[in-house]
Amino acid sequence: MAMPASIPRSPFVAELDVATEYAIDRLLKASHAHSFTAVAVAGPMAGAAMSALWRRGFERVEAARAVTCPCADQRSELLLILGCAGADQASAVVTAVLPMLAAGGTLAIDAGRFSDSQDRLRLCRMLAHRGLRYREGAHMEMEIIAHKPEPLEFSIAS
Repeated sequence: MAMPASIPRSPFVAELDVATEYAIDRLLKASHAHSFTAVAVAGPMAGAAMSALWRRGFERVEAARAVTCPCADQRSELLLILGCAGADQASAVVTAVLPMLAAGGTLAIDAGRFSDSQDRLRLCRMLAHRGLRYREGAHMEMEIIAHKPEPLEFSIAS
């Protein structure tokens, strides 16, 4: 949202990133998230995404961080990854923060900046390699939604 020319621009007022706002709307709709969902956000656009979530009434929002301890909290029901330019960057972010996602949780990746569906397909294969489940044809969408199975569900499917 642009400021009128007659009003001096404050260094503390940021313009809304329309692309990030649109990506947040798509990811929230695709992941069926509600304002009471515990959300962790990672990726180059994490700060803007956190602000967008707060404006939408989400109260349990945190920045995802690289997990260095195997006993780290796994309490996020939704893990959003935004702003990655391709599968390699998204894969690195997912590797760093995936332990924050609770079993049974949802991983939602904005793939709108990826170059093509083959790049998204590579990311889907990486997610499957890490035990995440996604629907067939997910690489054709602008958002990749994956599910982290519960331990019992994972052992039955293996």
